Amino acid sequence: MSVVSRAHFELVRSRRNLELAFERGDWEALREWDRVLGENLNRAFDDDKRDTFELVQEMERVLHTYARLIANLPDSAEGCLTSFPHTI
Repeated sequence: MSVVSRAHFELVRSRRNLELAFERGDWEALREWDRVLGENLNRAFDDDKRDTFELVQEMERVLHTYARLIANLPDSAEGCLTSFPHTI
């Protein structure tokens, strides 16, 4: 069993909270978790204790989440994502 770094744990947590905010249609929370997720991505990449394989797998999940989010984003929420990959 591998030990997960705090930076990786926070990255997973923020992705899951972003997904929950989207599922609930909570655009303010989505905007905030988008910002937090961007910060946590930076921390996870900068973490000397990172497990690169696990980080790549989580990055795939993050990309899948954003792809799903953008594909299903209602017109009224356009522009609410700000951190990843760039301002829309």
